[in-house]
Amino acid sequence: MEDIASYKNKLQKCVDIAFPELNSLVLPYTKCYNAILKEFGFAKVVARTHLNTIKKVSTSKGKAIMQKWILMS
Repeated sequence: MEDIASYKNKLQKCVDIAFPELNSLVLPYTKCYNAILKEFGFAKVVARTHLNTIKKVSTSKGKAIMQKWILMS
């Protein structure tokens, strides 16, 4: 169990540096969160990506995420 907590803490530190907005848009460690990280990795990549692509990757949470991103831009 300590290994899992340790890995989550390391992941969270990396996400905070590379993609700080992600935690305010998606709950951590959900399928959507993991899919976005796996596909895009950095906020700059997401910024250059078409919204429909992000929506496809974000699975069932896509609509809520898209609405927040559209309002932010």
